[in-house]
Amino acid sequence: MTIKKKAGYLSDYEIVRGSTGKKRLVYHGDFYLCPVSDSQWLRYRRLMLSASFLYVFLWCAASLADPSSLRGSGTIYVILPYAALCFPGLIGLGRTVRLQRLSQQLERMDYDQCVVSLQFCTVLMIVLGFLAAGAQFVHIAIHSAFSPGEWVAAFCFLAIGAAACAAYRMQRKCPCENIGKGPGATGQNKTSPTAV
Repeated sequence: MTIKKKAGYLSDYEIVRGSTGKKRLVYHGDFYLCPVSDSQWLRYRRLMLSASFLYVFLWCAASLADPSSLRGSGTIYVILPYAALCFPGLIGLGRTVRLQRLSQQLERMDYDQCVVSLQFCTVLMIVLGFLAAGAQFVHIAIHSAFSPGEWVAAFCFLAIGAAACAAYRMQRKCPCENIGKGPGATGQNKTSPTAV
């Protein structure tokens, strides 16, 4: 038997045997609910996915612009935020892909990984996007590097920071509330119970 839940969340589940003898996990922990309409929830998930793809696209566009500041012998204060920007972008993309399969009523693991973690990735994208853009503009000014590739990279980083700000505002408009194990939390989440 394999358990498809992370070890830190196993206390929220109970292994039960069905009438056919097959084992499954039944959720008994707290639920989190995003109290918006179904259409708003769908719109939120699609916008988060679009924003995540946009971050990755802009990061790749900055790389493909081939600015000298991002090459191996480039400027270290530009390379560091540029390289760091890749990680929250890819992690956030993974979180938003998973978010597409979830209902508004979330188990604790899904809430932590697809709401809390995604907000953290978004904040990192804001900070690192603007930091990378600022570093790129400083590089352009100090080294008189006025080639188109340098400007494309700078504006791509700036766009990442701005898009992440818009995504963060959307996340704040769709907060999730802990509704406990009350009447609405019967374990009938679309992603539960999970077969083992």
